[in-house]
Amino acid sequence: MKFQSLTPMVIVGSLVSAIVSIVATDNPALAGGNKYFCAIRNGTPTTFVKTTRGNIPTISWERSYSSISARQRCLTVSQRFQAFSDRGMLKLITTGFVNKQPVICAVTRAGDTCNNSNLLLTLPPDVNRHEIARQLLDIRSLASGRAIAVRGGTNKLETYDPNTQEYYFDVTTIEDVAPASQEDVTPITE
Repeated sequence: MKFQSLTPMVIVGSLVSAIVSIVATDNPALAGGNKYFCAIRNGTPTTFVKTTRGNIPTISWERSYSSISARQRCLTVSQRFQAFSDRGMLKLITTGFVNKQPVICAVTRAGDTCNNSNLLLTLPPDVNRHEIARQLLDIRSLASGRAIAVRGGTNKLETYDPNTQEYYFDVTTIEDVAPASQEDVTPITE
């Protein structure tokens, strides 16, 4: 009698395990650690994104800012990218101001603006935030001024919204077209 009452729980438990395994192997963030991570590349802390084509270097942290080391900025910002990605909030990257400081932030749609809850990184004062975003994301070399077909539609790497007067950079398109690094890198931790 006890054997029969345990059988349905064992079957349900096995099905749940199988579903979790399938979801984990289809999601790079779950299958092999974080999708976004910090690693040393050519002696420089670098934020990478893990894709099916390989690791894509996204931001090289060449110098410290304020009292925060380049390594710590890399770790912190990589964790922010991962957290926004995990919550489905990393669709577009844009710039703006938070506490009167120029920033880069993650948004889900064009027209959204930067605030304390979507902040990715703070930029030095008196910089052209749009140009810094383009440089960080290497937009010019990726886009070459053309629209790129992605998953049956036409997505642009960069879109301008006249209402907010901000540029929005499509994260998925960037990940789809950016060249992957063939070098082995090991994520660093605190």
